[in-house]
Amino acid sequence: TKMSLENSGVARRIYEDSDADLQLQGFYEEVAVPLLTDIQLKYPGGTNLTKTSFSLYFNGSEIVVSGQITDNSVESFTTEVIAVSKDSNVTYQDTIMTRD
Repeated sequence: TKMSLENSGVARRIYEDSDADLQLQGFYEEVAVPLLTDIQLKYPGGTNLTKTSFSLYFNGSEIVVSGQITDNSVESFTTEVIAVSKDSNVTYQDTIMTRD
């Protein structure tokens, strides 16, 4: 685990059970091909954000960012993800309504 943290890698505990081979296979399938690299998440109007930059995103993993909206009277909130996929740079943007 320490080595993976130092190298922006991934670590999983493999338990010595009868299915250790399946655990290893599942881990390899998860990390063999990253879906995205160099991920930047942008939240204009957000503050006190947790980590917003990530090296890798794999199939089956998740990225969680939390924070606060600086203006509670806003009616919508926009998020943007900038990353590198296998073939190109990608940008995803979404706007959510904060009020019904």
